[in-house]
Amino acid sequence: MSSQDLFESAFERIVNEPDRNILMVKIGAIEVKDVDLKSLGKGKLKDNVIQGFIPHLLSIYDGESKVGSIDCTVLGQALSFPSTYELPGSVKNALREKETVFGIYNKNDHWNLLLIFPKQKQLWLANPTGEGTMETENVVRTWESVMASNFNESTSWTMYSQQHAVQEDAVSCGVFCLKFLESFLQSRTLPSKGSFGSKDVLAYRQKIGLQLLRSGGDDTWTGKLCRICGREDPPKCNFSSVPKLTNWVECENCIPKRWFHLLCLGSDSSAEKEMSFDCNKEIKVAAKLSLKEGQLLLKRRTNKRIKVCGKRRNGCTKGDISKLPLESPKDLIFMKKERRPKRDKHWSSVDENDYVMAYVHYHIECAVQSSNNIVLAEDVNITEEERVFLNGKGFIL
Repeated sequence: MSSQDLFESAFERIVNEPDRNILMVKIGAIEVKDVDLKSLGKGKLKDNVIQGFIPHLLSIYDGESKVGSIDCTVLGQALSFPSTYELPGSVKNALREKETVFGIYNKNDHWNLLLIFPKQKQLWLANPTGEGTMETENVVRTWESVMASNFNESTSWTMYSQQHAVQEDAVSCGVFCLKFLESFLQSRTLPSKGSFGSKDVLAYRQKIGLQLLRSGGDDTWTGKLCRICGREDPPKCNFSSVPKLTNWVECENCIPKRWFHLLCLGSDSSAEKEMSFDCNKEIKVAAKLSLKEGQLLLKRRTNKRIKVCGKRRNGCTKGDISKLPLESPKDLIFMKKERRPKRDKHWSSVDENDYVMAYVHYHIECAVQSSNNIVLAEDVNITEEERVFLNGKGFIL
């Protein structure tokens, strides 16, 4: 079987097999699971799929590194909180130095491509469903606010527009944005109106999936990381009594290979590494938390292990979370999924490749709420007094 056939077969199998929630692609800090590839095959694209495909496009069309990129989450946050959000240093440098900077951002569960030309003070918004005058004017005003808060500039920006292909369904906006980006990088234009039909969209979905599998689906990590927990060793938080080393098992039918911790499969560690295993059988995995961008998880502390507030470097005046008593309502805290520098990196010198997604804890008073999108942990039952307390802090349950 050729390499092309191997990856085509792997992508087709992933799209059509039952959900496993197992790791399939790892490109740097970007991890893509089978459920993300299934969504790529038939539904809306996740941000990790978009971020994983962008380096491939830049490697082909931007050999001289004249184009800068902004992470999906960063651009979305900047446009949502233009007067307060501080852009990372790497993004500020790109806006100072690059001829073109781009970002794909999500608004109201819809992906858009924003092209930025810093020297010309010009924007180019590509909305897969088409751009209205009110929308483009709002983007210009919002971007001017972002620039004012980050660069202390009051320069006016203009918006360029061009007719382009539009999506014919309700789920292909991410695919269109990546196609728009590739077309722009290649020819400085967008696919013409009436082009890029449903068959082209389906083919481009496969193109993205195959490239992700080539880039990060069959690398050295596949023999080192468990497809369920994404680690060399089982997470100690879930398996406190497990020794550092654990036995592994390989699926006998998967190409590329899939390895699993026996413990993550719910088995003991007495089996041999070469034991027979078929991952098409049901894999029972403990339910894991999955927060979307902008969501806040309301938790109740049962101990004082959680120490640092996520707003510590940006104005938190309440001190360590661990110093609060374990009594209602002070035992309630928020958790949010955010981009953060790796442990050995500092905010002032971090670049785009030094970020990881992390779960960050906040005092109730320090959490920034982008919408009334609050998730309650399974073990949290809010009393009426706590509801009044949260309402007084601006959080409506």
